[in-house]
Amino acid sequence: PVHIRNCQRGEFLTSNYTCFPCPSGTYSVTIGATSCLKCPENAECPGGDIINVQKGYWHSESDSPNIYSCNQNTDACLGGTNAEKQCSAEYEGPLCGVCKDIDGKNYEMDVLGSVSYTHLTLPTIYSVQISVVAVQLKKK
Repeated sequence: PVHIRNCQRGEFLTSNYTCFPCPSGTYSVTIGATSCLKCPENAECPGGDIINVQKGYWHSESDSPNIYSCNQNTDACLGGTNAEKQCSAEYEGPLCGVCKDIDGKNYEMDVLGSVSYTHLTLPTIYSVQISVVAVQLKKK
């Protein structure tokens, strides 16, 4: 018997049953994929399983194609490939909209509004209400 391995993240199965890396402008985060997906808007995909979010945008997980604008505070969102390191040092949380305490300094926040986003994860769909905040860098 012939054994065909499952294609890994960043690869897809071709018609001749070989695994081939996803080319630039596409990605795959699914093991055993039969095609690559087009890179999401506001991101760059050099190929494979990498989704590199542009500055001013945020995503909840490193392999999530759901990308959201940080339109209330674009400087807080650094973008990149690592969802855990996409906020500037003063911020954290969804859309980098939560102020951090840094070196004992507290930052005052003014709430400007809220925005909804839906994060799709199979088999469950989560809907989260996110408060978007702007920061005034004032010591308390």
